[in-house]
Amino acid sequence: MIRTFTMEDLDYIIEAHVRIYHLEYQFDESFNRFITDAVYSFRENMNGLNEMVFILELEGRPKGSIGITRLNDDTAQLRWFLLEKEARGRGWGRKLIEEALRFAEAKQYKTISLWTNQRLTAARSLYKRHGFSIVESKVEILSNQEMIEERWEHQI
Repeated sequence: MIRTFTMEDLDYIIEAHVRIYHLEYQFDESFNRFITDAVYSFRENMNGLNEMVFILELEGRPKGSIGITRLNDDTAQLRWFLLEKEARGRGWGRKLIEEALRFAEAKQYKTISLWTNQRLTAARSLYKRHGFSIVESKVEILSNQEMIEERWEHQI
């Protein structure tokens, strides 16, 4: 099931991102700091009316996440999209994205923006299928690796 988050789920989002990105993409300690800072900033500054995090829960345990945060009155940012390995390939990613899009539309955002990198092929495929397109790309050194970072947008 997909549900709205509790404050304890924010710790899961940090732990799962650090664990999965380290195991699957060899991200280093700098990613740990990045994700921790982003989630803690959300925790401290969140606007419960216009921002939300959704948690995929299977058998009573969190197995994925996605968030919508406010960039400005017209633009939301899709963040923290993640699925545990055992939840992949079962349609849960599509359902999480659709839940986030419904929330953003209900809050009357006009645009949803997100940042990702070219290595995240499964997520990129889902973004494309849901109407997102690349509007910017740049080469960055992240976690001591050269990556192509991409900003995608979806017009609601």
